[in-house]
Amino acid sequence: EQTDVVFFFNDTATTEIYTEQIVGSVRCVQETGINAEYMGKRKNQMNLPSFGINFAEAEVNKVQATHDEHESSGNHDGHDEHLEGGHHMSGEVVIVYFVFFGLLLGGFVREINKRTGLPYSPMVFVLGIFLGYVHDYLGVFGDSLLLMSGINPHGLLMIFIPTLIFEGGFNFDWHIFKKMLIQIVLLAVFGITIGAFMLTFCLKVILGYPDDKYTWITAFMFGSIVSCTDAVAVLALLKDVGAPKKFNTLLEGESLLNDGTSMVLFQVAAEVYKGTASGPAAALGLFCSLTFGGLLLGLIFGFAIIQWLKKIICDEILTINATFVTAYLVFYVAEFVDLGLKVSGIMALVALGLFMAAFGKTRIDTESEHSVHTFWKYIVYCAETIIFMLCGVLVSTKVLLNSESTVTSEDYIKLLVLYVCMIVCRFLSVLIFMPILVRTGYGLTWKEVYVLVWGGIRGAIGLCFALIIAEDPIYPTALKELVLLDMAGCAVMTLTINGLTTSTLVVKMGLNTPTTVKTKVFNNFLTNMIEQIDEHKEELKTNPYLNVCEWDKVYDAIGYDKYRALIRDNNRFISSQNRGSLPPRGKDEKEMKLMKSGDQNFEDHEELMVETRHRFLTTLKGVYWHLFEIHQCGGDSVLLLTESANNDIDEEQNPMGSWEYILNNFYNQYFLRFLIYLRHTPILGGFVRQLLFDQMGYVHEVTSAYIAAHEKVEHLVHELPIPDKAKHDIISESQYNREKAEDYLSTFLNTSFPEITSTVQNRKAAYSLIYKQKEFVEEVFHSGQIDDKEFEKINKEILNALYQINAMEPSWNIPSLRQFLKGVQLFQFLSDSELDNLISKGKEKIFHQGAYVMKENENFDGVYVITRGGVTETSTRLDSQYKERKGIGAILTPVNLVHQCFQKSMTSCFAESVVYCTQFPYSALKGFMENQTEVEEYLWKESLYALSRILSQELDTLAKLDRQSITTLLQQAVFKRFRRGDSFVVPNGLCILLKGDIKDEATNGKQRSMAIILVSQGQTQKYACESDVSLFLVEQFEEHFEYIAGELIEKKDKKASMIRKITQSGKKSYSKGNFDAGNRFNLGLQREDVFKHHESKPDDEENQHKVYK
Repeated sequence: EQTDVVFFFNDTATTEIYTEQIVGSVRCVQETGINAEYMGKRKNQMNLPSFGINFAEAEVNKVQATHDEHESSGNHDGHDEHLEGGHHMSGEVVIVYFVFFGLLLGGFVREINKRTGLPYSPMVFVLGIFLGYVHDYLGVFGDSLLLMSGINPHGLLMIFIPTLIFEGGFNFDWHIFKKMLIQIVLLAVFGITIGAFMLTFCLKVILGYPDDKYTWITAFMFGSIVSCTDAVAVLALLKDVGAPKKFNTLLEGESLLNDGTSMVLFQVAAEVYKGTASGPAAALGLFCSLTFGGLLLGLIFGFAIIQWLKKIICDEILTINATFVTAYLVFYVAEFVDLGLKVSGIMALVALGLFMAAFGKTRIDTESEHSVHTFWKYIVYCAETIIFMLCGVLVSTKVLLNSESTVTSEDYIKLLVLYVCMIVCRFLSVLIFMPILVRTGYGLTWKEVYVLVWGGIRGAIGLCFALIIAEDPIYPTALKELVLLDMAGCAVMTLTINGLTTSTLVVKMGLNTPTTVKTKVFNNFLTNMIEQIDEHKEELKTNPYLNVCEWDKVYDAIGYDKYRALIRDNNRFISSQNRGSLPPRGKDEKEMKLMKSGDQNFEDHEELMVETRHRFLTTLKGVYWHLFEIHQCGGDSVLLLTESANNDIDEEQNPMGSWEYILNNFYNQYFLRFLIYLRHTPILGGFVRQLLFDQMGYVHEVTSAYIAAHEKVEHLVHELPIPDKAKHDIISESQYNREKAEDYLSTFLNTSFPEITSTVQNRKAAYSLIYKQKEFVEEVFHSGQIDDKEFEKINKEILNALYQINAMEPSWNIPSLRQFLKGVQLFQFLSDSELDNLISKGKEKIFHQGAYVMKENENFDGVYVITRGGVTETSTRLDSQYKERKGIGAILTPVNLVHQCFQKSMTSCFAESVVYCTQFPYSALKGFMENQTEVEEYLWKESLYALSRILSQELDTLAKLDRQSITTLLQQAVFKRFRRGDSFVVPNGLCILLKGDIKDEATNGKQRSMAIILVSQGQTQKYACESDVSLFLVEQFEEHFEYIAGELIEKKDKKASMIRKITQSGKKSYSKGNFDAGNRFNLGLQREDVFKHHESKPDDEENQHKVYK
């Protein structure tokens, strides 16, 4: 009816005329060149491989030759061509046309999904059914639908499966997966297998399907694929309503692993059906071969790609190519290459994805990581869109519109019963293992079981398997049509019914209910954010270009009232927890005092500490990843560091103990001693030294990053809207762990391996400088200051420098004293002759552990430079709390050089290990300081933090600042020296009088050394020097600091002070600083740096969703 083309072959033994194909909606020879069903039968006759997408070349040539001969004779009508401007469109072009037009339609559906909240996948499926109904009216696109409906099933598997499986494993949380491995294996392997047997029983016994539709083996085949869950759709809903992350991971992990299990069961059943695996022993052997062979192959490919990725630097295209090629290659090798035994491609992909999640992410260059994740997300989106659309088309054309379809109305009724049976079987398969599930991993409650069962949505993977059956000529037509209908029906019903109601079930089960403390902290955050919005509005009102702005409309546009309503709802929740029931929604006076977050009292200190500890640790993970991004720690280091934080999160009800965890994962002491013993042997020395450097460099990298991250987060904790006691307790826990790490670094690493310490520090400094250079070059390029050619030239040099930095190795030769001192900043100010003269006066001294290098209030006999080991410097002057560790290259001590104290030491220094020092005469360095301004400036900067603690009464303003704040202040300071009789002016700013006496010329008021002088804005003060004077001038210090009530407060600390006042007294306190967006809207935790990676985000994502929505 549609074409006059018939298929014939010279081989008389296989000549057939498929009249039933011609009468139906068959594809034209011109479009395909191959009749799929005929070639499928020919493939079986010729004993071609079971899995493959290429047929015998000879058969293809026969069909193509016939096609060419027929086309040259002109024996075809207008239906056999697709004309577009008079040009013939080949089948390949039509397929590409379908893919891209389908993605275009998917884009429109995604917009509907974003605006209405309707699930995306069911809408695409329904769209596919509609397109199948009206394909006769869609021209070329309609023909492309028919052409795609005949796609080879194994080609479909090859195209889509690697994308869906690899991406799911690659983005997995490896720590939680390890913790829940037993639960995931029980559910995804044994649970799926039991569920498949149960569904087989339901199909044959309860639903009563005869053998001409479902045999026992084909019923098991269908049971294995319909048991395969797809958590992608439901996970987005669970995150929106705030379901626990650990439960979400269980659902996701089960979904990932049961893809492989379903495929293995499906392949075993298919081989049994074909007769190639007869008997239980053969079936069991095939199951083991597919499962364990696939896992082993995936691990081999995973190790190979990691070695490849380690060599790629700053090349996102090559990084994407490596992951993409490896995912498809491992699947191809598993399915289509004869390895001597059959292995599962999906199992290989699962192993590869999880291996990359565990060890591969940190091998990807940080500049390429975002591009890699974006690429894979888009590829998965494309695959799911095409699969669901194609399934809808197939259901429409092969079942609903097929007048010869074997599907009856009774089958539609049975489909509804099958849906119920599927839910019941899943519940029973979970119920069987419940005694184990509640005792392993993070445990499992009955409420979570109900959500787990109901949230088991069927999706793209199961539909792929159904398409394989529907397009494989070996199966009877009745089975193919029924499998396609049942699988598509179950997928659509779970996606619509279960998908739309799972979030409601989560809420009803109370799985998303936050703790009262968590709600109070979030309320304080919202209050602070509203305070900042109000403050910024007042600033904007002064803008003359916004003088006619309608602020009510602006507030409506930004959702200001929604934030207020959210705070009211949180207040009602807190009240309900206190009183046992929700108050009415009236806007009474008490409820309208929503700005006064101080009304939130934190009575339960233990619960508050758990919440505070959780926030501290999630922030700490973010800082670890930030250090990795800026190359201050390597991939292996950040894995151990984040694992230590995850371990503390698992035990967040107990004090942190991450350092002990890290220390236990470093190395075996006996192995280390063995390496040290062999490092100077003639034959193995080079290899052993490299191994020792790799191991101890890793240890040093982890330790230093651990210390730096804890210091950073301890500083950030002050900005959390929680009571001071909780802040103090959590900082104390952190300091306890950090100090143990500092002890380890100074007493062991720096003492035993100074050359490794030096190389690691060199590498860190080089990375820091090279990336600063890279940022600068990119900035001037985007601003048009250099052209493309110049930019590429510099980029090439930067890339070469990165390779050299990676290749840095320690020098195992002990450097001379001159070489060593050249690396100490103080001595870099000296000329070669001055340095040589100083070295000639130096003496080496050794101090054993616990011995004093110098004691407080005793005469000191010189200045020491540490060449190996570490000391602790302390002071007991009055109420001084000064204590600081000094390592290799440190000067003992700068305060004795700059502060006149009758040659009495102001501090004590005792050795924490065996310490090697070089002693220099006090008079020699004192002379350099007096003669060279740079030397004196350096020594004063090195001393100011210690002096602010030792002389806390004289420098009380600086005593309230931490080291980081003092460093920030000194970066803006200018060092000045004046002679007696000179005069100078202090403009608007801050003056730190270090040495000498001065007199105010206006008031005759005198100031002695170690004093702080603040000159108000818009004013200046003139002083006369009554002796030689040294001082720091800090002009325009208001950029980072403010002087309030006699206290110098760093602006971010002032904001913390404001939050503290809100929390404690409930009174508004506005700051005049212009905080950056990260501080304003993310509790000062610098989201851009800290929360950049999906793995580092805090678990309370539902709060972030509320705000960002």
